[in-house]
Amino acid sequence: MQRVFRIKTWFFIDTKQAFPYCEIMTAMEISDIDEMLLKLPGERLHEVRDYIGYLPEKEEKRKIFEQRTLKAEQETPIRFESVEDAVRAVFDETQD
Repeated sequence: MQRVFRIKTWFFIDTKQAFPYCEIMTAMEISDIDEMLLKLPGERLHEVRDYIGYLPEKEEKRKIFEQRTLKAEQETPIRFESVEDAVRAVFDETQD
């Protein structure tokens, strides 16, 4: 039997589907969240929904940043004799 937990009227969590958070969250935690959401007024529920919608976007940006950082760490470092040489190199690069 498929177990579905209802959180207010606008959000459903299906515990049989392969959502990443199902491995982390227990049914009790989901139930606790459901109870907390029921105590919030409608305007706050919209804010919670907007914030939850923002989290995947934030996580995607973090992953991209992490990949770019790891790639940059693998590149050969460029060494300069002084800070002025480094700044000059940056300005020369941007003018091209």
